[in-house]
Amino acid sequence: VAAARANTEAAGLAGKIRVDRRELADAALTPSSQASGAAPAGLLATNPPYGERLGELAELHGLYQQLGRILHERFAGFRAAVLTGHEELARSVGLRASKINTLYNGPIRSTLAIFELTATNRFVERSAPQPAEEEPRGAVLRAHGAAPARFPSADRSPGAAPPRSAPPPAASPSIKTAVPRRVEPSPAGGPPEDANIGMFVNRVVKNHRLLSKWARREGVSCYRLYDADLPEYAVAIDFFEERWLHVQEYVAPAYIDSEKTERRLSAVISALPEAMGIDPGCVFLKRRRRRKRTEQYTRMDTKGEFHEVREGGLRFLVNFSDYLDTGLFLDHRITRGLIRDASKGKHFLNLYAYTATASVYAASGGALSTTSIDSSNTYLRWARENLTLNGIAGQEHTLQRADCTEWLRSDKRSYGLIFMDPPTYSNSKDKRPTFDVQRDHVKIISLAAERLAPDGLLLFSTNFRRFAMDREGLSGLEIEDISSATIPPDFARNRRIHHCFRIWRKA
Repeated sequence: VAAARANTEAAGLAGKIRVDRRELADAALTPSSQASGAAPAGLLATNPPYGERLGELAELHGLYQQLGRILHERFAGFRAAVLTGHEELARSVGLRASKINTLYNGPIRSTLAIFELTATNRFVERSAPQPAEEEPRGAVLRAHGAAPARFPSADRSPGAAPPRSAPPPAASPSIKTAVPRRVEPSPAGGPPEDANIGMFVNRVVKNHRLLSKWARREGVSCYRLYDADLPEYAVAIDFFEERWLHVQEYVAPAYIDSEKTERRLSAVISALPEAMGIDPGCVFLKRRRRRKRTEQYTRMDTKGEFHEVREGGLRFLVNFSDYLDTGLFLDHRITRGLIRDASKGKHFLNLYAYTATASVYAASGGALSTTSIDSSNTYLRWARENLTLNGIAGQEHTLQRADCTEWLRSDKRSYGLIFMDPPTYSNSKDKRPTFDVQRDHVKIISLAAERLAPDGLLLFSTNFRRFAMDREGLSGLEIEDISSATIPPDFARNRRIHHCFRIWRKA
């Protein structure tokens, strides 16, 4: 209350805003503010406690019942707006809502219920909501039928480009996807028997010892810890904030015995928490399976658990369970730095923007404007959260849902800096043609180059390992391969993790 009063006075609003400390039970209208006529006398807005765990709903039910009773008895003629994290608590108010909106408080899915406090909207006692039975820590994530995600809430829209992820080291024509789960606690008998698991643990511990020194020196908090260093243990492990491990299994060749693969993977997951000194519930595993090239990507889970991480002095939300990728491509860390360094005083265009991490970097580097294009509403909501998390707002920072190829054909503006990181392959449920980065890169780069300012620069990146730039098809452009310079030290064991090029118009 003291801080609110100080802020009110500093804003020049002393005498116009009243701030008091008072019990809810004492809330009431003064005679001068009573309703007169058919219009609402005023708006009562409240953001009462709502707890973050479902088990707390029953405990808070009484508070919301008290709130509903007070609204009905003392605020006749008003309109009330109640913001809560659970729709069940909005029902506990005991009044009929005229409107219910879904909003996001950071990563938390919230409900804004509007109540018209009329004589006909009578207060009704309601029974307390039953707390959901909580899933034990470390249990397997449900692939279907899970609770709604807190954020983002929607699946990928039809025709949206699939999540992008680097394929396993062994070349394979199959597209890979994954099934996520948290790590299950080790059985009483200890981890599954695997004679060579000690070698894996030693390698992970050694990598961590070396990389953590580099990470502290460079201010890096999220990095690749292990990437199939030992062929027998074909997983990629990313370490976030020295707290969360994101483990992705590479698909084993068909000739490898599946039981042996399963035994080794179980041994890896059992050994990691103790080796890294972290809670087993902070280890997330994604198991890959082979997909037909024409098969659609689908959302993997709906846990909606988002975590905040730091990179380059900026903040981003990541998700370890719901999508094939976490929302932050760690191998593009240097590329994002290049974007920040080159963006000052320029209009920045981010094509296939995904979660708009590049746009955040450009804005922090002094870009005059950022325009982020993606075909997924889910990723655009995620992108908005990343921008907001870093205090980036205003009409000069726009997010647009569109197919990038179609959008480039209609847009006529010029940009001093363009970043493009398309998926390797994308098919859609509608009638739009498929996208293949090797087949279609000349078309998309040519369209983007037309939007370059005279001294503009285009950065093109792809995770397709066998990608070959068609320089003849782009003969009107200067092209410089900067792939080696953009591979961070934590990906040095896998120099083919991505290709990156600087492209500009010939004089």
